[in-house]
Amino acid sequence: MNKVIGIDTGGTFTDSVIYDYDSEQILASSKTPTTVENLKECINNVLDKLPQEHMKDVSTVSLSTTLVTNACVEGKGAKGKLILIGSKSEEIEKYGKDYGFPSTDEILFVEGEVDTQGKIISTPDWEQFNIDIESSKNSVDGYAIVQVFGVINPVFELKAKKIIEEVTNKPVICGHELSSKLNYMRRAVSCLLNCRIVPLFNNFLDAIKDNLLKRNMDVKIIIVRSDGSIMTEEYARQKPVDTLLSGPAASVCGALRLSGLDKGIVLDMGGTTSDLAIVENNQVKMEEAGANISGYKTSTPSIDMSTIGLGGDSEIILDKNDNILVGPRRVVPICTLASKYPIIKNYLKELIKKGESHSRPLGIFYNLIKSKDKIGYYDSLTDQEKAIIEALNNGPMDITSLCKICKISIYNLKIEGLIDNSIIMKSSLTPTDIMHVKGDFYHWDVEASTLATKQFSLQYEIDEQELYKRIYDTVCSNLYLMIADKLMDYDNIMQLPIRSSNKHEYEKKISLQTEAKLLKHAFTSQGKYCNIDIKTNLPIIGIGAPAKIFLPKVAEKLGTKCYVPDYAHVANAMGAASGEISVSIDIIINPVYENNTFLYYNVITPKGINHYKEYDDAYKAAYEKTSLYTKEIAIERGAIEPCVTITETEKRAKISNNNDNKIQKNFLISVILTGKANCNLADTKAL
Repeated sequence: MNKVIGIDTGGTFTDSVIYDYDSEQILASSKTPTTVENLKECINNVLDKLPQEHMKDVSTVSLSTTLVTNACVEGKGAKGKLILIGSKSEEIEKYGKDYGFPSTDEILFVEGEVDTQGKIISTPDWEQFNIDIESSKNSVDGYAIVQVFGVINPVFELKAKKIIEEVTNKPVICGHELSSKLNYMRRAVSCLLNCRIVPLFNNFLDAIKDNLLKRNMDVKIIIVRSDGSIMTEEYARQKPVDTLLSGPAASVCGALRLSGLDKGIVLDMGGTTSDLAIVENNQVKMEEAGANISGYKTSTPSIDMSTIGLGGDSEIILDKNDNILVGPRRVVPICTLASKYPIIKNYLKELIKKGESHSRPLGIFYNLIKSKDKIGYYDSLTDQEKAIIEALNNGPMDITSLCKICKISIYNLKIEGLIDNSIIMKSSLTPTDIMHVKGDFYHWDVEASTLATKQFSLQYEIDEQELYKRIYDTVCSNLYLMIADKLMDYDNIMQLPIRSSNKHEYEKKISLQTEAKLLKHAFTSQGKYCNIDIKTNLPIIGIGAPAKIFLPKVAEKLGTKCYVPDYAHVANAMGAASGEISVSIDIIINPVYENNTFLYYNVITPKGINHYKEYDDAYKAAYEKTSLYTKEIAIERGAIEPCVTITETEKRAKISNNNDNKIQKNFLISVILTGKANCNLADTKAL
């Protein structure tokens, strides 16, 4: 029998299935809480829960994960240094915010220019570059290098990478290694994210490998990419940003397999995020420019997926207008923290006893997840940050107690940097806690959730039953808004100025508020003079543990049906187990002129540029390289005997006042290769 284990590791749960390719059946499934601070533990637990008699027939382990997605949504990860060659700080100050760039004072700008044909115009000051790297090496975890027109001639990227590798022992990634897209800003964002998530992703793969070796399982490891295709372990370790939407992509595949439907709104609600895609005829639209997530515009190939920070573990807060807000940040639910550290219930009881009102939320706990000796840049932390780490060495503490021990005013507590860099984890009231109190979900400490809810209600003087309703309504409303916005986007409805980057920031803000008000009004349907109804004929396919709790009400508001299939709670793992390999590369044939005189043809490939005098020679070389490089990448990702299909898109331009030259041709050759990922994957470097 051909069997594959699919494993999906999310921010809250890790799921697994054993899938039989011959019968196309799930033979077994398991679920366990994700232990972000020790991934080996949750991987071990989820594998232990699978029937061991099936393990001997498994030849492949296929993975999907939202760890990278969650890190981006929450702004977490290692400290990466972005190096831009040939870009100006003024350009980044003007447009960088729209792409998700850090501030310009965190970027190293290097002068040096390559033109659109790959010709070197000016060379960087490499001596100064060496000095800059030497001064930064102790304050960062890795480097991301992106050169303008680096996909045409990456000469400066390669030189910079060599210098960094000689001066530091930190990981380095270049833009041309990740994407052949010309938009250097998207490449830069992908490159920086890749740099930041390498340690997190490698930790995940190491946890998988260690647990498989412990069980003497000599199997291939493959990983789902953001476009729904798969790649090998070695490939993924170099380019983890390709898994940016791995979990969401796997969820779409799993939802379709489990539901048997070929169209619908797939909505995966997990612990940290809710992910949505629209499917028609078993196809999901691709995001051609690259994945967009949580303010980051990347060059990473992906399916067209919307992601918001809304899940069972989303932080619940009350804003200054007494509105309940859920998300976008993920925190550890109180019930989860208490199941490991029961002492926090004593802290909660004390807070309830005091009944203190405060402008800052008091039912917040902090837990140390990375010890002092594992923080490579500990010496560069502030005195306050060091004091916080020292105070939390003995276990989690509520915010009031922590401030008291550290002798810090609650208003002067600066802990966000420690949270963003995954040194400390925050815990507070979440929808998961409310689900425990209401009896909709049982897994952790119900008493702790009850205490946390009571403390929140007392501090903000809200009736507990009203609090439950408001939180559930807020979650449903946010899901409704997400779906409605996606549907309108597909139908080109309500293209308000917010969708145009040319508008003034104030106009964008007003437009966004207008759209949000209209959609919220449509959800409540409680207008005195005007009611708005948004309906759809597409069914909602709900997956993820909270789906059955919230999505039926959302579907009712949209006038459609909601399907929550069997095994919906492990749909991502199912999607991981049934992935395919798909590769797409572009090779460009480009005529080069000087003073209106034709010189030669450039053939621009992922491995460099070649020149040809005759068009036929250029075309032949481009065609051969397209086939060769696509096969190489496909085999690198794990395909067997990949079949390559080549399509051409021809762009012509008339050249006037040049009798010696006829119309020259500028060909864009797009190549799409698809290979089935089955249990007989090529034995590449996966093992």
